[in-house]
Amino acid sequence: MSLKRRINKWFKTCTTGALMLIGSYSLSGQTWTYLGPPGCQLAACSADGTTLVTDGLSVSTNSGESWTPPIGGRFYGLACSANGHTIFAISSVLLTSTNFGQTWMTNTNAAGYSVACSSDGTRVCVDGLFYSTDSGVTFTTNDPPYAEYGGFESIAMSSDGTKIIGTFQSIWTSDYIHSPIYRSTDSGVTWTQTGAPVIFWTSLASSTDGTHLAAVALESDAVWISTNSGATWTSNSVENSPSIIACSADGSRLVAFASSGPFISLNSGQSWSFEKMVSGWEGVCMSADGSFVAASAGGIYATHIPAQPSLSIISSGPNLVLSWPLPSAGFVLQQSSSLKSTNWVNVTNTVVASGYYNQVTLTPPATGNAYYRLTGP
Repeated sequence: MSLKRRINKWFKTCTTGALMLIGSYSLSGQTWTYLGPPGCQLAACSADGTTLVTDGLSVSTNSGESWTPPIGGRFYGLACSANGHTIFAISSVLLTSTNFGQTWMTNTNAAGYSVACSSDGTRVCVDGLFYSTDSGVTFTTNDPPYAEYGGFESIAMSSDGTKIIGTFQSIWTSDYIHSPIYRSTDSGVTWTQTGAPVIFWTSLASSTDGTHLAAVALESDAVWISTNSGATWTSNSVENSPSIIACSADGSRLVAFASSGPFISLNSGQSWSFEKMVSGWEGVCMSADGSFVAASAGGIYATHIPAQPSLSIISSGPNLVLSWPLPSAGFVLQQSSSLKSTNWVNVTNTVVASGYYNQVTLTPPATGNAYYRLTGP
């Protein structure tokens, strides 16, 4: 039997503990507010950012104003359904909650390092090795590349749970082996190598449709972006080698944390702003519209970025379905029969939260044109 050893899951940006700031921390126009709880190192959130969970499994359902007590232990990976109802935490066991963290179910058959779930929380993948269609009650076993070394250490999933990307940092046999980024379009049954370089990847992010991907790697001083499901990648130069990354539902907004602070992009990685902050960042999550960011460094810090939601429209039988990312607070859907009109009126049809998006179903006009827009703060 050969000895196979996996390198630590996360590149530790601070090995001696993190400096904790209490209250608000303002930098370059962004205000980062300490939300607690102390000691946490990972974070996941719902689509609207109201539900937050940490690696100690403290849960907040009011955007960090209050927290449930931690249940103890530390977990390598967290995932949260779009509505925050279903939460997964992975280590030597998989813990699942379907009631906002009030109670937890233990599954000993799906241990691992990374976990991702679909928007409704029914489909969950662990390390690319294990896949469930019943919220983690039962699992089937897949065979991703290098499965003999324990599967992937970082994964990301589309909202329907069918498209998954995965990679590992490094493994040791007779020498270090770095990893490509692999992609599956059939819920992890088969995998193909993407066009990403083979380097020391540490974190992945995916848009809800799986077309816009982002990745960061140790010692690369770059954020890598793909807009075609991983076929090709471009690198955007940033300093200090970010080690964790998250993106909005459409992939247009990204936040990547290096040891010295966050890099934020509002244009799909074309340009970045940097804010120097405390060290020790190990977890980050973002709301679907990219207006809320929460990151962990011995506690949760959060900031709000003005939303600029995009509006999409598709036909569904005889109806039209308009959608825009959650939460898009303060934005209202309006309608007009002419683009030149100054008489835009609010659409009064019910807005329904569906996965990571607000949705409105409308009947198109029998005659003439109809134009729609979002207006907000």
